[in-house]
Amino acid sequence: MTSINYSQNNPFDLVTGELLPEYGDAYLLGRLTPVVADQVEGYLKKHSVRTRLLLARYHELAATAQQQGRA
Repeated sequence: MTSINYSQNNPFDLVTGELLPEYGDAYLLGRLTPVVADQVEGYLKKHSVRTRLLLARYHELAATAQQQGRA
């Protein structure tokens, strides 16, 4: 698996401070560098609503994978 390494390596919106959706998906798929994964985990520990949304996204991805025969 390939790790995402964007030029800024910043998983957060520069204006709102929210976790960017592509980083949430990459986190769920284990595709972030360890440093960025730690940043995302720290964010999720502080934002329980976002954690629940990311968990729901995990279930969406799992269901899609299962439908496509990848689970």
